Amino acid sequence: MEYTVQDAPNGKKIEFSGQLTFRDHNSFNEIIDLLKETGINSCIFDLTKTDFIDSAALGMLLLVREAAITENVKLILRGVTGSVRDIMDVADFGAMLTIED
Repeated sequence: MEYTVQDAPNGKKIEFSGQLTFRDHNSFNEIIDLLKETGINSCIFDLTKTDFIDSAALGMLLLVREAAITENVKLILRGVTGSVRDIMDVADFGAMLTIED
């Protein structure tokens, strides 16, 4: 997985590409630190270029969600398609996170 962070209105936009897997736990920790340090109001995770997500990465997304709630940051997943969307639907992530097309 690779990711880039950009400024967005009222917060940050993080664009992911490739596969989100357990190997990316350090990157997710960096993102959690970003949520804690910047004092932002919202964070958009753009998953348009993400083609795979494993169960460990789903768990890491939940850790990011917890950090966002603690820091009062609105977390939005955007561009979730294909098998990534299928997995999130099966896991009912739409009940826990805001998912936009």
